[in-house]
Amino acid sequence: MNGVHLVVFCAVDYKHLLDDCIESALENIQDEILSITVFTNAPFTTNHNIILDIDFWKKIDPSFAYINLYKHNWVKQQILKLHLDLLLSGNILVLDVEVRFNKPTQFCENDKFNIFFKTKPVLDSANFVTKVSGIEPTIGYLTETMVFASDILENLRTFVESKFANSYIDVYRNIVFDDPQSQTPLLTVFMSEYELYGNFVTKNYSDRILNHIPYSLDHFYSIEHNKQTKDSDSDTQWINFYEQIKDPSWPGCWNESDFSKLPQHIQDECINIFNYKPNE
Repeated sequence: MNGVHLVVFCAVDYKHLLDDCIESALENIQDEILSITVFTNAPFTTNHNIILDIDFWKKIDPSFAYINLYKHNWVKQQILKLHLDLLLSGNILVLDVEVRFNKPTQFCENDKFNIFFKTKPVLDSANFVTKVSGIEPTIGYLTETMVFASDILENLRTFVESKFANSYIDVYRNIVFDDPQSQTPLLTVFMSEYELYGNFVTKNYSDRILNHIPYSLDHFYSIEHNKQTKDSDSDTQWINFYEQIKDPSWPGCWNESDFSKLPQHIQDECINIFNYKPNE
């Protein structure tokens, strides 16, 4: 299939960056945009199709057996990306909301796609790739975006499960965390969906790669976080806290300002058991 499905990951704190991100993509991506989907951790108003992280996670982990893994935002987001084939079919171009394009860029042609790389891998991410796949990276794929082919994503999961005789989500958890129960991250292994997918594709699907292109800021870049002004300093922090401690029977509460609207017994439990301090 020609064209790409555009998927943007946008935490609610950075929703004010979304329009510029998508505008930059539409102005510069030379492929046909088949659809636009925005992943976020809390609802907000936009003209684009929104999927909540927690709703998509339910497709991956319906019983929330891995809720402790979900609480680690950086791991959660990468696991979501590695399952996008459950949502879309074909070529899926993934961006984080801070990505901006500098010039017209084409990613796909027929069933092949361009893949951008850096001359050296990041050591901690290379360790992750080697532990999962057995591949020892010689170049890096930690660029600002990646085209995921839905069939290759599915085949990657099948490969991981067959190699370890275990579920893919167990494999990632056991490799990334020193103690899977306490969820203490290893300091020498950093999960990277781009590094894993890029190396897996290069080794096993080289015929699907249109070009290996050295990455430079001339193509696209991430705006610096320290120059961004958040809409809210506490939304994501609150959401992460509430999702971590909430009972399945509790209602959603996407904004900290709505804490006082929760049933009193929930407020009391947050304060007395989980040490939440309102208005701080």
